[in-house]
Amino acid sequence: IKLLAVAIETEDGIEQRVHPTLVPAGSPIAEVEGVFNAVGLTGDFVDDLMMQGRGAGAHPTASSVISDIADIARGIKVPVFATPADSLKPYRRARMRAHEGGYYVAMTLYDRPGSVACVANAFSDHGISIESIEQRAPAGGTRTVINGDPVAPFILITHDTLESAMRAVIEQISQTGFCADRPRMIRIERY
Repeated sequence: IKLLAVAIETEDGIEQRVHPTLVPAGSPIAEVEGVFNAVGLTGDFVDDLMMQGRGAGAHPTASSVISDIADIARGIKVPVFATPADSLKPYRRARMRAHEGGYYVAMTLYDRPGSVACVANAFSDHGISIESIEQRAPAGGTRTVINGDPVAPFILITHDTLESAMRAVIEQISQTGFCADRPRMIRIERY
């Protein structure tokens, strides 16, 4: 799980979002750890490009502060993003609900007939295809009980779908009476 800031130019405008995200193990972004940050770019002529460097800690911070002090001392006024504000073009921000991708969904279901079928039907009702499902037996054979009923953790991963469909299905599942808690979802970026 990585905290990603994502900006994508789409037909609807620029989609901007910051959120925890599941990324594939072994992908370049998954290998970024500690004080390091990374920027990934996709371009028409360069394909995929990733730059990585220290983004926190004493040395990067000191370097930035000294650079700013030196610019001020020399009378250099560097505009934000190295471009004067009046040269920037206006943009249209795309709605977050237009985001499309895979999702990891975790929920606690009451362990009774129809629970899993109800969840699967809800996803089907919203046109969401399920990639994988996992329901584990309790560790050590001890069942968890909530409100007097046994429960089981239930996890699923979806194929790419719209954020709006995911929000709608989460709302529907939450109201079925089969969930012991509100389902949680994490976006998946497949690099």
